[in-house]
Amino acid sequence: MKKHIPAAVLSAVLITNISAGALMVQADPQYSIGVVQMDDMDFFNDLTFGFEDAVMESLGSDAVMFDEISAQGDPANLAGVMQEFLSQQDDLIFVSSDLMLSAAMAATDSMPIIGASVFYSGSAGNVAGITALAPYSSQADMIRAMLPDVTSVGIVFAEGNASSEAQASGMTTALTNVGLTCTNYTFTDDITSALTTAADENQVIYLPADSSLEAYGSTISSLSLEKMTPVITADEALCSACGLATVSAAPYDMGYEAGKLAADALTGMDISSMGIKTAPILLNKYNEKMTAAFSLMIPEDFESIEDFVLESGNDGIEEMTDEQIAQLEAEMASND
Repeated sequence: MKKHIPAAVLSAVLITNISAGALMVQADPQYSIGVVQMDDMDFFNDLTFGFEDAVMESLGSDAVMFDEISAQGDPANLAGVMQEFLSQQDDLIFVSSDLMLSAAMAATDSMPIIGASVFYSGSAGNVAGITALAPYSSQADMIRAMLPDVTSVGIVFAEGNASSEAQASGMTTALTNVGLTCTNYTFTDDITSALTTAADENQVIYLPADSSLEAYGSTISSLSLEKMTPVITADEALCSACGLATVSAAPYDMGYEAGKLAADALTGMDISSMGIKTAPILLNKYNEKMTAAFSLMIPEDFESIEDFVLESGNDGIEEMTDEQIAQLEAEMASND
């Protein structure tokens, strides 16, 4: 565990009053925020930097301390991290992924939780944040800009996943509005069959934001190249592994906006009224390897995805066993 007090504060912690010959110690910070850390990756670091910058700008660097605890790259450690925040009586928890958010929600239904780069769409009274999911209309416009000649899109998602089903419905409407036809393809245990059929019957495949898809990164990439059917993803991490393009906010910007929400929550605003918001600045991003494989010209307003790259189709951070997921879901249900 690391108690992180901003550098501007450290320089003023001890103030010597020479005339009085006394040593004055600065009062403790007014707020303590639990910050979950996983691995030392630029994407997550930028989320945290943005969050902490916004909090310090809003509250003053001498008013806040960041209680940073690492899960050491293992999702199984998240429950213990959350319990440590509770025992330290932190005022708020900051998370930067859906797994972190699930663990935090399982641990408490009263302490404020602020997320950045999350895909949560629920309505828990102590949760607010910045979503990593771009508006469906923005994603549809991006597809039109990157692939202006396509007419059909196959949307592939896990059967029974409520979030993916909602995303598929939203994207179907948005894509229809820009003149594209859509067909849904679902799978249960293995994505290969649904993905193959979608690639055979459509010019583009769309994958909603779903952490379970990350385990199929290599499969999706190989099949996309074999069929020469580009894949558009709602998730930047998945796009880094197997996608052609996506719409996403810069991680620092998402963290910064989340930090402003945290400051509001700490100074009295009702967190239940905040909800999950979209980042104000969204960027069209592309995977350089995939665009090169498809020999595509990149529109001027697209940026290359950097830093957050999955290895072998899985980043090693978001993956949890079915048993761990079931345990988290059970803990969340017991808090309802």
